[in-house]
Amino acid sequence: MKETDYKVDVFTGIRPSGGLTIANVIGSVHTIVKLQSEEHIGRPMVFVADLHALTDAEPKDTQKYVIDVVKDYIALGLNPSKNDIFVQSQIVEEIGEFNLYLSRLISIAELMRVPTLKEKIKKGMSENTANALLAMYPIMMSADILLQKSKFVPVGEDQVAHVEMTRVLATKFNKRYGEVLAVPRVLSLGNPARIKSLDGNGKMSKSNPSGAILLDDPIEISLSKVKIYLENFQKEKALIKDEDVKGILQRGSELARKNAKETIAEVRKAMSLEYV
Repeated sequence: MKETDYKVDVFTGIRPSGGLTIANVIGSVHTIVKLQSEEHIGRPMVFVADLHALTDAEPKDTQKYVIDVVKDYIALGLNPSKNDIFVQSQIVEEIGEFNLYLSRLISIAELMRVPTLKEKIKKGMSENTANALLAMYPIMMSADILLQKSKFVPVGEDQVAHVEMTRVLATKFNKRYGEVLAVPRVLSLGNPARIKSLDGNGKMSKSNPSGAILLDDPIEISLSKVKIYLENFQKEKALIKDEDVKGILQRGSELARKNAKETIAEVRKAMSLEYV
């Protein structure tokens, strides 16, 4: 795959599923914020996965969090000038169409062997109660990645299987219809998280005790430090206006839609879909 075949350097997503937890900050937020400083990897594109959220939630319970979750990430360090950010449903037509074409390239048995899908079904679901969209989740994720012709997809170990499926689907398509789709690469996130200092000065370290939670600290001191971490975050978030976020998302969607439409046009031509 030639470097010029890729349109997006790094592609990753966030779910609009309510308020963030400390675990989210240490995990996904830290990862995405860190990526924007890895200039040798390239510019990240971040999408709010509101369509993925439909696998286990109602739209009314997820759409209300779209703007809010973007504010959370910006308040925690995501720089809109260093990332392209859009909402998944802003290109729902292209995703839906491409989902249809990719579905032809995989069997139901193959879908059911996806490890993360099997895990989700185990957690309070069964094949009788899980909706079909959940089974289609790996295909939709592949559509997201391939429509943008993404080069790197940063994932933890539990999500590698999804990127591998995306690579398989892209390879199958290219073998059948010609070299159209850019095959993505896994960007491993196996390194330990670098937790930010509570006072915002570098990483959390015992050499800077005012910004760290020390295990030997008296409980009341630890609580006061966390209170000052949360107050700073909430102040930063309060300064971010809804209209500013909508403007950021609009700019991101224009690029995402352009990429998606170009890919769909190439896919249709390769498949000889003359009347679509």
